[in-house]
Amino acid sequence: MADDFSSGLNPGGTQESASFWEEWPCWVLLLGVWAFSLWAWPRLPSQVPVHWNFSGNPDRWAAPREAAFLFPALLTGIYGIMLLFFKGRFDFRAARLMDPALARRIRLLAIALFAVLHGLMLGIPLRGGTLGIRTIDVVLATFFMLLGNLMPLLEPNAWMGIRLPPTLED
Repeated sequence: MADDFSSGLNPGGTQESASFWEEWPCWVLLLGVWAFSLWAWPRLPSQVPVHWNFSGNPDRWAAPREAAFLFPALLTGIYGIMLLFFKGRFDFRAARLMDPALARRIRLLAIALFAVLHGLMLGIPLRGGTLGIRTIDVVLATFFMLLGNLMPLLEPNAWMGIRLPPTLED
């Protein structure tokens, strides 16, 4: 399996069309999130809201270091896990691998969502305001509209839809 991965072959034995450098938009976003966090950290107030209830009121606060760096660290870890799954490190026998170009678009969309949320989470307190529920609603609605536009391009895969063997093989 390791030889297949390192030679550019996916578990199905076909040539992987995505090169190492085609991930650059995701890297730019991740680098931007880290750079913004480094810039914002010394400028943040002593307590930053990091979680909100359904009414849009903050229900958890954090110190500036946690608010600035926990989210980028989690996002970087999630991106790494997504790469492991989408690059074929983990095989689902009953599912075909997703088209590499579509997988890249979905990864980019997910990272963009979290980058925007992190930017809002730090940017609004920097200006002395609070993040409202309407802002989060607009961001999430936009994300789901963009994701919905990608759904018709999906074939049976290990990630989305009903993933039972009979439905994947039909």
